[in-house]
Amino acid sequence: MLFITVIFTFTNLFSQQFSNLDFVEKDGFNEVKIIYYRYQDKSSNPNPIRKLVPIDSLDIYKGDEHIFIEKKPEKLGESKLCKKEIKKLFKKLKVNNSAKYILDSDYNIYLEFYRDDKLIQEILANTFSNNLVISKEGCKPIQMEGYEKYPCKYLGQMTPEFKNYLKKLLKKKKIID
Repeated sequence: MLFITVIFTFTNLFSQQFSNLDFVEKDGFNEVKIIYYRYQDKSSNPNPIRKLVPIDSLDIYKGDEHIFIEKKPEKLGESKLCKKEIKKLFKKLKVNNSAKYILDSDYNIYLEFYRDDKLIQEILANTFSNNLVISKEGCKPIQMEGYEKYPCKYLGQMTPEFKNYLKKLLKKKKIID
């Protein structure tokens, strides 16, 4: 039992050293957008992102009787953030070391950071699983002992404070009720 505890503690400490937000740029943006998409929980809807369509409705025939088409999420709203909101956003953004990243690919809140009309950083959040992805554009992976480390990407979970602030922002911008 002690052996398992020691291994778990060592593994947890080793993995956390790469879970920091030092790469995140906190200023110098000329535009920051918050975008909200409709998201349906996969457990409540057996097929939320695919739609079965007859092939005669498609321009390209794939040889099957029916083809699944990926459906794009529905954008419910978008708004720009002011400097005060951006400052508070970064104040609330903290690493949640107590939680792990849940494997899924659906995010309903996007924060896009632009400099000179070019996307330089984004934050993707899932308010159902609490997943959080932060990435900086133009960052190259680093080879380390047989694996690649992405120094400008964070996969983790939102803290409750950050999640609540995102919801307050969406309500303030009248994107959600």
